[in-house]
Amino acid sequence: MRNGCLNLTILLKIMGTKTMKRWKHTFRKIMLLGLAAMWIGVSADQLALPVSARGTLGTEQTGTGYGTAARERLTANEKRVYDAVKSAAGQIAQGQRASAVITVSGFTSLANSQEKITQLLDEAMACLLEDMPGNFYWYDKDGEAYVGEWASDENPVSSITVSLAVLPEYQSLDSLYTADTAKTKAAKPAVDRALAIVAKNENKTDYEKLKAYLTEICTLASAGETESGSRLASDTDPWPFIYVFDGDKSTTVGSRGYAAAFQYLCDASDFENAACYTADGEVSGAVEEKGHYWNIVRLEGSSYLVDVMNCDTGAPGAPDQLFLAGAEGSVQDGYTISLNKDRDSITYEYYTYLSNTLGSVLRLSPYTYLSPEDTKLRVTAPTAGEVTFGDPVDDGVLSGGTAVNQKGDPVDGIFTWADEVDFYGNAGTNTLKAVFTPDNPQYSPVEDIAVSVKINRRPVTVEAEAKTKAYGQPDPVWTYTYANVIQGYPLTGGLSRVSGENAGTYRILQGSLTDENNPNYSISFTEGTLEIQTADYTEQVNGSQSIWPGTGAFAEPVFTDEKGNKISGTLTYSYNGRSNLTYGNLTAELGKLPVDSKGTLTYTFVPGSNYIEKSGRIDFTVKGLEFAVGGQTATAANAVTVKSDAAYGDSWADIVKIGSITAKADSGSDSNSQHFTLNQSGTPEVGSGQSFQVLYNGTINGMTFTNQVVCEGTVDVKKRSISVSRGSYKVSKVYDQTRSGGNVTGELEILNLPAADAGRVNITAVPEGYSDPNVNGQSTMAVKLSLSGAGAGNYELENTTVEVPCEITPKTIRPIVKVSGNYSYTGRAIVPAVTVSNGTEVVAASDYELALTNNRNAGTGKVSVRSKSGSNYTWGSPVEAAFTIDKTEYKGTKTGVSSMEYGGSAVFSMYSMLPEGYKLGEIRVSDPDKILAEKPVVSSTVLTCKLVNDKSKEGKTAEITVPVTESTNYYAYDLTFTVKMASQSSGGSGRQTPADIGNTGGTGSDSVTPPQSSPDIQEGSSSPAGTEETPGGANVTPVDRQNSKSKNPGGFSTGPIIWCLIGMVLSAAVIGGTFFVRSRWSGKED
Repeated sequence: MRNGCLNLTILLKIMGTKTMKRWKHTFRKIMLLGLAAMWIGVSADQLALPVSARGTLGTEQTGTGYGTAARERLTANEKRVYDAVKSAAGQIAQGQRASAVITVSGFTSLANSQEKITQLLDEAMACLLEDMPGNFYWYDKDGEAYVGEWASDENPVSSITVSLAVLPEYQSLDSLYTADTAKTKAAKPAVDRALAIVAKNENKTDYEKLKAYLTEICTLASAGETESGSRLASDTDPWPFIYVFDGDKSTTVGSRGYAAAFQYLCDASDFENAACYTADGEVSGAVEEKGHYWNIVRLEGSSYLVDVMNCDTGAPGAPDQLFLAGAEGSVQDGYTISLNKDRDSITYEYYTYLSNTLGSVLRLSPYTYLSPEDTKLRVTAPTAGEVTFGDPVDDGVLSGGTAVNQKGDPVDGIFTWADEVDFYGNAGTNTLKAVFTPDNPQYSPVEDIAVSVKINRRPVTVEAEAKTKAYGQPDPVWTYTYANVIQGYPLTGGLSRVSGENAGTYRILQGSLTDENNPNYSISFTEGTLEIQTADYTEQVNGSQSIWPGTGAFAEPVFTDEKGNKISGTLTYSYNGRSNLTYGNLTAELGKLPVDSKGTLTYTFVPGSNYIEKSGRIDFTVKGLEFAVGGQTATAANAVTVKSDAAYGDSWADIVKIGSITAKADSGSDSNSQHFTLNQSGTPEVGSGQSFQVLYNGTINGMTFTNQVVCEGTVDVKKRSISVSRGSYKVSKVYDQTRSGGNVTGELEILNLPAADAGRVNITAVPEGYSDPNVNGQSTMAVKLSLSGAGAGNYELENTTVEVPCEITPKTIRPIVKVSGNYSYTGRAIVPAVTVSNGTEVVAASDYELALTNNRNAGTGKVSVRSKSGSNYTWGSPVEAAFTIDKTEYKGTKTGVSSMEYGGSAVFSMYSMLPEGYKLGEIRVSDPDKILAEKPVVSSTVLTCKLVNDKSKEGKTAEITVPVTESTNYYAYDLTFTVKMASQSSGGSGRQTPADIGNTGGTGSDSVTPPQSSPDIQEGSSSPAGTEETPGGANVTPVDRQNSKSKNPGGFSTGPIIWCLIGMVLSAAVIGGTFFVRSRWSGKED
């Protein structure tokens, strides 16, 4: 595309027996993508189009230009094309051949497939341009490209004709496929010289190749001069590229020649990471303001400007200021490049069309490209300010430092710590690594720059926490609070205290938690205190004792420490108003009391200074009979054993067990277990605090004792636990849409119930109901349990619920099926709205299966409903209902239009206009100008209209109406066809197009095939030339008198996208004929 102008010419040509297939390479590979870009509003680079010289679309060149390496990748048929075109192209390049039309024959297995032949030619041409680009300097690869032709009625295809487009500057008499041998002979040495330059530099780096090409072109080329003395010569010469490499200093070129020469060398080169493009536009500044050509090089991901002409000797940018130059600006406003210290500059402004072809390639880097040697830097390390241990790493502490390139020019950038520096290290002076990152990304960052940094100790505060302990206990763990300590670097060392173990207060010291043991910290310490408190101890005393008459002896209290050692101290008593009595003084006093006397004495124990003082009381009775267990007074706690989990049903004897008890009276005693009994018998009821007594009945020293109470106590009797299992219990019901429980059968089973209460305890069961109300929704249900009956108060349930089997069975109904809604034919199966009910009860769709018959075409459809296995309802045989599908209006193509010369016949195929089961009525004709020679005739699905042989009726029309009176699915409608008598001067064949685009209407009941071309019709006859299927689905068959002499000029200036798309559809639909599609990008070159 040049200047964005697209001209498209479509020629319809009627061939004979041997019709040909032909396509345009550029049209097929480029136009569709270009149109798509224009259609959706994106640039070509966004569609990933291949872009080569001058930004036009075409085939890229790769490779060195020598050898046949690419040929080895080809198939046998592709090599046949390769070899034939290679031979002809070499002769054209040498000036030994003029015609660029090449016939390749000898194929024996080439299928007649446009897709496969297109791929074959694409592969062969791509490899030719890769192996020997020099032989194709005359080939218009970016413009017209090539055309392929072959016989369409051959399978396999035996030969292909390839027509290669010749660049305008090498064409002979404007013949697209013929070269001027005088020009090609003259051009060949220049091409050889150019390819020799490429070969000489093929082993260099991308940058070295580009620099070498700049030098070579500036050495070979001579810039032309205008009358004003400017070095910018005319760009209208057709041979600018050849004049660079012709070795003749007398030939001069302008910017176009310089740019084309640089582009050619790049196209013939094999780059690792570079690509070259050509741009044009306006230049201003240090050069005369005018149109200009230059190159853009994509190198290592960025775009750079190359203006070879203005790098030549004496030019403003000499020798290389405009080679791989960066610039400031934008694609829309242009780019400016500063040339020297005086700030001379050149501004380059693109022509607007380039944005659609080169896209993002046009965005220039702000930096001039640097060669690998130029990117090396010399760096002076920065200095670092002092930091404190644990400070976060901060680039802000770096200051100073410089960087210069190999020329000694300062390079702007920033110093930062290396990624590995995430911590300054321990206190002291450390050497760490820094990195210099240049602002210009072409310079590589400089790493491993050594920087010395001083790290100071971090000040921290430590305060010991106060502690306490009891006398005789070990020291507690010393703890402290601290502030400003870095996580992961804890303090080292521990606290200590002033020695001593007696009760009192002691200082907690810093101990080993010192600066010496913590080199990263400076510690400020605050002491704490330890308080040793007087200790408690164990007191063993019988607070209620019996005293023997006459002696007054009793058991004294005993005091021990936590280890069981007796604690020494002073023990004194007080009794009857007297204090500070010793044990001896007190017992003498108590021995005088008579039997059954009662009283209270108190005691005071004063231990050493490390223990607390204690006091207490002892109640006593002077008794003649006493009960003891193991030397202690008998109590319920030591004389009996009470069952801790007594439950209803246990007897008193099971619950209370009497131990070994001794009865004492003066010097006599009785330990016979038979003399000690309970005052209770039988089974206690459920309850708490039920009392009992242990009684003594015996004789000691001749004195008989009856029902003497040894001790008293209480027992707790809890309820007995029983459990319930499901037994034969079951819940069931018929589906009723609810979750309520159903009918119960069977009984629950009670476990652990004593036989004596079998008739006194009953179980009440209440089903909780269904969580899922559907059949097969669940198989078990929870049942709530409770106790009742005369003995229920003595029992409790271990489980208050039990899971029992349950089920819901399907409900038997007589369903009613109803179809609602109105339905018309749609071409697809109709699924009507169906309601199944049992009176007012609607059956869910998941409970039945639906079958439909006769539900596509207009008529009566049938619905059949049967119950689904496992659903909530059941019934016998399937229930049916009918519904109606009405006919509908036909919305397909109903019209056709034909322009036909006098004496010809217009033939319309109605095949796709006629639906299933159609019937046609009487044809109606409106022909006021009498252009029809006879009444139109319908044969099968073809309507034929013969025109009179009368030139005077040119421009007149007739209208034919074919009624479709009946069809399976549509109401009656009319087909209308308009025939216009065309003049020969209007050009081309007879033309029919559908006037109305719509849906196709189905298939006629008489299965027929649209008419085909007769195999014996010769080119130029007046018989049918083929059938074209229109976008709307109608088939229109043109019939024409001989008219191959006329051509349609085409060249639509408005709406190119729409006409291109219509043309492509028409071309794809041709049957039995051929469209020759010819595309040309027109408009003058910028």
